[in-house]
Amino acid sequence: MQLLGYDYLADQLTPGIGLIPLTAKIEALRSDDPSATFLFDNGDFLQGNPLANYIAAHHVHNDPHPMISAMSALAYDAFCSGNHEFNYFLEFLSKALEPAPFALSVPM
Repeated sequence: MQLLGYDYLADQLTPGIGLIPLTAKIEALRSDDPSATFLFDNGDFLQGNPLANYIAAHHVHNDPHPMISAMSALAYDAFCSGNHEFNYFLEFLSKALEPAPFALSVPM
C-alpha cells in the first residue's frame, strides 16, 4: 500500500519510494513500445503501512480502494495476490477488487 513516497512511522518524505513517484517511469517505458510493455504487481499491495491499516478500518466499500484506483489509472495488466492481501479478510479483499479492470491471479 505504498502509494506515496512517505514513511508514516518516521513522519517524513521518502523520495523515490511508492507507486505515484513511479508514474513518469511507467509512462516512459510504455511510450517506447506500448504493445510490448506490461505492468504487473506481484502482491502485498493492500497492506504494509499505517495508511493501509487506516483505509482497512475506515474504508467505505462503495468507494474504490485508493490502491485499486491508482493501479487502474496506471492501466495495470494484472496482479498476483500475495499473502498480505488476506490480512483484512476476504470480505475486504473482495470489495476492494470489485472495480479492478485488470486480471487477477491467485496462487494455489
